[in-house]
Amino acid sequence: MLVQLTPAAVADLAEVARFIAAESPSRATSFIRELVDACEGLSEHPERFALLERYEHKTLRRRPVGQYLIVYRILTSGVEVIRVLSAWQDLDDALEAL
Repeated sequence: MLVQLTPAAVADLAEVARFIAAESPSRATSFIRELVDACEGLSEHPERFALLERYEHKTLRRRPVGQYLIVYRILTSGVEVIRVLSAWQDLDDALEAL
């Protein structure tokens, strides 16, 4: 199953990298790789992660990775990663445009 990242998800990954790189550039690189691997891993059994509370009507799911959430949905063409959000971000603000 194909996994595609939206422009917002790509921007989120870049922001996470900048944030972590301020303290540890090497950890930023390795953690972004972990996040990308987790996104790509959704290609196998994407249903294994729960629907996101209050967003079930939009069929959004969440895959936690450390203190981050990969927000995605399953489409007939594959998996679409919508956002990669910190646990401290306001979900409603981040997802209001959907």
